[in-house]
Amino acid sequence: MRTFGAPWILLLYCSAGFGQQSACGVPVNVLVPDLSWLQSPHVPPASPFSDRRLAIPSVPLSFGNFDAALGALRLPNWTLARNLPAGAFLAYDRKRQVSVRSITIEGAPRRIVFVVENSIKMTSAGRRVAATVMSDILSKGRPGDSFALLTAGGPTRELPFGSSREALLSAADGLRNPPQGQGNERGVLDAVVQAVDWLQPPQAGDSIFLMAMHLEGKSNVSFGKARATLAAGPIRLFGFQFGSPELDYTGNPIGWVERSVQMFALSRESGGVAVLEDTEKGRQYQLANGRLEELRNNAQQMYSAVTNYYALQLDSISPHLRIELSPATKGKLGVAIVLYPWFPRECTRR
Repeated sequence: MRTFGAPWILLLYCSAGFGQQSACGVPVNVLVPDLSWLQSPHVPPASPFSDRRLAIPSVPLSFGNFDAALGALRLPNWTLARNLPAGAFLAYDRKRQVSVRSITIEGAPRRIVFVVENSIKMTSAGRRVAATVMSDILSKGRPGDSFALLTAGGPTRELPFGSSREALLSAADGLRNPPQGQGNERGVLDAVVQAVDWLQPPQAGDSIFLMAMHLEGKSNVSFGKARATLAAGPIRLFGFQFGSPELDYTGNPIGWVERSVQMFALSRESGGVAVLEDTEKGRQYQLANGRLEELRNNAQQMYSAVTNYYALQLDSISPHLRIELSPATKGKLGVAIVLYPWFPRECTRR
């Protein structure tokens, strides 16, 4: 069972605001982490300074509801489960099971807005990851997909939809360097809300790819408004947080949990996923090439989640909808995270 508490108000797409998504449709991805390193005798216990730990929101957690509670990942690798049948998914309205009418792979052309923090607070390693990830997606992205860029903090950079990939690649390369010139008043959440505005009217699969140190900080937009704006979009959010987290030790098998949850809440609530890569670490962080490759792979998996997802057609959708994997599928996949937007507007198939 999921455990909800402020500020966990999660939302789910419905046809009324999901562009071309048909009635009572839900976009779903299934993420399968690579946990093989846990079996290695050389892995040290989890700590706030470990490169091999899980970072998750501070909600009650056990391995039994691991797939429902996970909001952020700090893992070497993961993949997206493909070719799952409709029977792999179970949908519930509270305790009442909801029929899954059909399942298709939704792979239409996508619109993606990159939102990148460009303030002096961005570390050199964070800049390197952001520029590399953006360049990789632009270079390898499908021809039919459209991209745009908004920066937060530092000198304003805005490249709306219709900008050439060459211009976007040039902008990505420029983000490797500290900003030159006077900054602006646009905070990270301000840029997220503006990106949602760029994606109106909505189309199926619209997404934001956010890369920032933190969401906390000076913004004219509150976290609650940013959450509501993403939900109303409706827009999925994916990305990376590069700033140092606040951690609590819980004593459970996971060990350390993330308390700075804003970015992870926005992504998880929207049906996306965020990765924590703490590039501060006392300002002594060095980005090894091996870790950069892992982050590039994480980003490619995010892009794959944006471009291809399971479109589940349900008999009805309520604000209490819960989607899980069937016992047989869980047994086959092992630990898996079902990514979908939570708390929908009501929808009943006619």
